[in-house]
Amino acid sequence: MRAFGIVAAAATLGLALTGIDTAPALAGAPKVDASMDTVVCNTLVSTVKVTPPFISGGTATSTAITVKGILDGCSVSGPHPVSIISGTKFSGKLIGTSNDCAVLLGAGETVNGSLTIKWKTDPSTPLVSPTSVYTPGKLLGDSSTTPWGIANGEFFLSSPGTSVVTGSFQGTDGGASSVTYAISGQDMFGAISSACGSTSGLKLLNLSPGQLNLL
Repeated sequence: MRAFGIVAAAATLGLALTGIDTAPALAGAPKVDASMDTVVCNTLVSTVKVTPPFISGGTATSTAITVKGILDGCSVSGPHPVSIISGTKFSGKLIGTSNDCAVLLGAGETVNGSLTIKWKTDPSTPLVSPTSVYTPGKLLGDSSTTPWGIANGEFFLSSPGTSVVTGSFQGTDGGASSVTYAISGQDMFGAISSACGSTSGLKLLNLSPGQLNLL
């Protein structure tokens, strides 16, 4: 037993001399409650799949709009700001009330369902709730003319008072002021109108650039 004690003491001394800390590792950074904060992400890249597809004069009374994408360039404001880094993703399914392409050309529609945003934060500012669940309530379509004269599709999620956010970044009104917009890579009066007028309809939208605002 004495020999064992000598060996153990020598081993401990050796670790100390080599600079190895035998104390327990420090606990992780305290988690931040960002539920009352707001966030603006200036980079949004997304794909949107629609079933049944949008078509001119479409008569479907329910559509599944599957959304997924990434966010970057995010800045946080509020009482407990955190640092968001690259790697944030979002996905979800919205249920629309019409597959008529008029929805995309300005008519808009009410949508049910939500998007879940999985935030990637700096290890120094982990979130109490690492997700936000964003229920937009409304889909609006329009067109945005590029400097070279192409009218690309421009789409908005939420209109004032229609959205709800739970988890992080609800702001002071539960997310009611939130809005998201994105521009499609497809020309509104070219590729989009052509797809709407075809028998197969418009099944896919590629969106970028865009901006997400949870306010």
